[in-house]
Amino acid sequence: MKALKFFLFLAFLIGSLLIHGFVFLCFWNWFFIPLGLPTLSYTTCIGVIFFLNWILHNSSKEYENFDIKKLTADFLSLISTAILILIIGFIIYLLQ
Repeated sequence: MKALKFFLFLAFLIGSLLIHGFVFLCFWNWFFIPLGLPTLSYTTCIGVIFFLNWILHNSSKEYENFDIKKLTADFLSLISTAILILIIGFIIYLLQ
């Protein structure tokens, strides 16, 4: 069971990085490139998100405190929050 928790935590971490990287890339393209800043690749955005995640949440044993239902609920919450932020950002981009 401990191995399953670890692999779920790892899968959700990777999914989180991919989702946050995409949102970061969209916001970068919408709001920072018009200011004259250089373009970023998707992998660079994932790297930035990974670095920020490491700096802000430096806990390697965090997965042991969660059960599978909590991990799944957190991941679904992350997805819905990212989609909401992306929609709000897109509306702001369209209003410029």
